[in-house]
Amino acid sequence: AYSNPSAPPTLFYWHIESKTGNAEVDFIAAKKNQIIPIEVKSRAKGGMKSLKVFFETHPESHHGVKISENPFSKHGLLEEVPL
Repeated sequence: AYSNPSAPPTLFYWHIESKTGNAEVDFIAAKKNQIIPIEVKSRAKGGMKSLKVFFETHPESHHGVKISENPFSKHGLLEEVPL
């Protein structure tokens, strides 16, 4: 909403389908030549299967964000940010 309207978009969505199920990441942001997956959960608990699949299929991505009711924390490739 605050970006230059003539600039190309830098926020995306990711979805993959397979025989064993589907995976999706709510937002994909591009920042400083890095791909950052962002998951938004409405509750403190929520599965991270989709982010795991994303990291497995995109080894060049070294950082992800989960936004939820949980307090701020970091573990592995994931940074949790409170709503």
